[in-house]
Amino acid sequence: MVEARDLERGGIYLSRAGMNWSWDGPDGNLQINGEADSLGLGGFGFTRVGAQVSGPADSLWFEARSRFGPWSNEQWIVRGSRIVSDGRHLVPIDLLGFRLATGAWFADSSLVIQVSDDGIDFTDATITSVVTSGRMTLNGRLPFKGPGDLNTSIDQLPVSDLWALLQKDYRDVEGEVTGTFELSGTSDNPTMDLLVSMIGGRFGDFVAPQLGAEMVYRSRRVEGEIEVRRMGEEILRVAVELPMDLSIGRVERRQLPGRVAVRARADSVDLSVLDAITPLVRNVNGTLDADFGIAGTWEDPQLTGSLSIADAVGAYPAIGVRHEDLNGTFRLSGDTIYVEHLSLRSGVGTANVAGFVRLEQLSRPVLDLDIETQQFHGLDVPDFLALTATGRVRLRGPFLGATLTGQGTVTSGVLYFADLVEKDLISFEDTSLFAQSELTLIRTEGLGARLENRFYNSLYVDSLRLEMGSNVWMRSSEANIQLLGSLMVSKTGSEYRLNGTLQAPRGSYRLSPGPSLMQLVATREFTVTRGEVTYFGTPDLNAALDIDAEHNVHSVRGEDITVFVNIGGTVYEPRLRFSSDVQPPIAETEILSYLFFGAPSMEAFSGTGPGELGNQRMMEQGLNQFLGAVSGQVEYYMISDLNVPLDYVQIRPSVYGRELAGFDLAVGKRLGEKWFVTLNPRVCPNRPHQVFTWEDIGASLEYRISRQWNFLVSGDPVQGCAPYANNRLVAKYQLGVDILWEKRY
Repeated sequence: MVEARDLERGGIYLSRAGMNWSWDGPDGNLQINGEADSLGLGGFGFTRVGAQVSGPADSLWFEARSRFGPWSNEQWIVRGSRIVSDGRHLVPIDLLGFRLATGAWFADSSLVIQVSDDGIDFTDATITSVVTSGRMTLNGRLPFKGPGDLNTSIDQLPVSDLWALLQKDYRDVEGEVTGTFELSGTSDNPTMDLLVSMIGGRFGDFVAPQLGAEMVYRSRRVEGEIEVRRMGEEILRVAVELPMDLSIGRVERRQLPGRVAVRARADSVDLSVLDAITPLVRNVNGTLDADFGIAGTWEDPQLTGSLSIADAVGAYPAIGVRHEDLNGTFRLSGDTIYVEHLSLRSGVGTANVAGFVRLEQLSRPVLDLDIETQQFHGLDVPDFLALTATGRVRLRGPFLGATLTGQGTVTSGVLYFADLVEKDLISFEDTSLFAQSELTLIRTEGLGARLENRFYNSLYVDSLRLEMGSNVWMRSSEANIQLLGSLMVSKTGSEYRLNGTLQAPRGSYRLSPGPSLMQLVATREFTVTRGEVTYFGTPDLNAALDIDAEHNVHSVRGEDITVFVNIGGTVYEPRLRFSSDVQPPIAETEILSYLFFGAPSMEAFSGTGPGELGNQRMMEQGLNQFLGAVSGQVEYYMISDLNVPLDYVQIRPSVYGRELAGFDLAVGKRLGEKWFVTLNPRVCPNRPHQVFTWEDIGASLEYRISRQWNFLVSGDPVQGCAPYANNRLVAKYQLGVDILWEKRY
């Protein structure tokens, strides 16, 4: 009994191995049973290894099996015997099988291998797949000492099975390989010929529709061509000349001194081929011209040549944008790819890239790029973020682990929140109304896996300064709030940090008491008057909130009450505080009762009220509530889903009695950096003469003098959509001119 633990010698590694053996004498029987938890052999790994050998020395019977590969689902087994005759070892194989990615493969039952000092001889050794049409055949001799002549053919071999044999990850690999391989000469000076083709190849996100290779090995040099085609059209041709030692067996060095030459050529290739090669880009057009390669030696490889892209366009589904007019020229020299010119357009904006990419040992790219954008539409992910920016950034460092620095202005953008505040604001307890002291956290809609890749995840962001322009909004099913100010953005790994304060000068916010009361009360829309969101550079991205908004209530008693709400606290623990213009001040519970029911809590829930007029007011209030909720969803749908080119939309229904009297609309649009215009048309469908007149239009124009000073001029019709005496309309306007000064502490 022999045991070994973690034994390593040369290229062999054994873990938890054991062997029992016995031998009766010079002409007796040999018995060997061996097992190992794992076996490493020449860079390949095997687990659950087992082997048995028995019988006399001149006619041994054997069996061996193990698992292998990255998932330990792959197995192989061989069972046969060895017969010694005239110095030759004949090995009839009773069973040879593999379980690979697509299923089982078995050798023909008549397989006989002959082993001698000169080499291994195969005669029509055929292995076929049980599941696919795959087939491999070997004929001839693999040489040891004498000359050899081995012919190998493969037919419809799945690439995933080939990857499994090579112990590589085959989960995202597809395609079939067909070809021939011929070997002749001696083991220390062989000649080789390879002719192979692959169809339907896919390696992760890269797709190679048709690939062919023809290689020869003579006098210790590999020469040949690789060709990529699509529907019969040549896309890329690569010629190679490499000094190498492909002798059979172990050699000190495979890469030999001498000239290295690799040349790739593409002549006016239609870039629409990228639609078939990768899913990262869609609807591609444009042309590619390339003539570049590698020269020099293995120790000192040198890039040569150039490539250019002309009039390219393409859409990127993962980030929701389309790039057009992409033109670029790249020069390759030494170990560097120089960006001589690269420009592209997205939306109405442009981007220009300058700099270079240095390839350390031609395998590790190091970036040194300057990127300048002007109104460039860089991101448009539904329900997450839309971004158009002007600025200048620098990208430095290795491709995996690069650092982004610089500054820019977000000229327009929308940050979508799944729900600004997920809340259960009010509930009933013994017919009394009360507000919860705690609200649950703000939730944001994340990008998830759509933008995750190794480059992005490893990217560092070092003090990237972003100034919010005049057209940046935060939107959700509840909120549409403009943002101003600036932020400092940093990123290490997956951890972001934000520093700075954003102002909220205008917007709307819809308040709902919670789903448990949706059928009893509806949402209320508040107009945002001011606010701030302050980030403190913490990795949890928490921020302090201070947002003021107001809502006008027409109570069942005919009173006009203004309700104020302040959203305070932090992003993860927001708090709402309510107040009103009622004097003397009333409790928050009464304010909420007026807000959602148009009456004090005692009247709203006890059934007591101001008689028939009160009942009518309550019905009017209920209809107002229902229409308010519907109009709120219409507003959100118009801006977020239909992408109506407006920054602000508000619909306020007017109800008198049991009928809808009309709608007050408000639509706003940012004009440039400092101007904001709002139109307030009024539509009254129940008027006896005219549903809409020019006298029903109000408007306001705001000019932002500075961060603290605003100038506002407005005109609004006083008259509503209520029925009038003698069915006559009397036009009355109120005009206003305001100069507003705001100081933040």
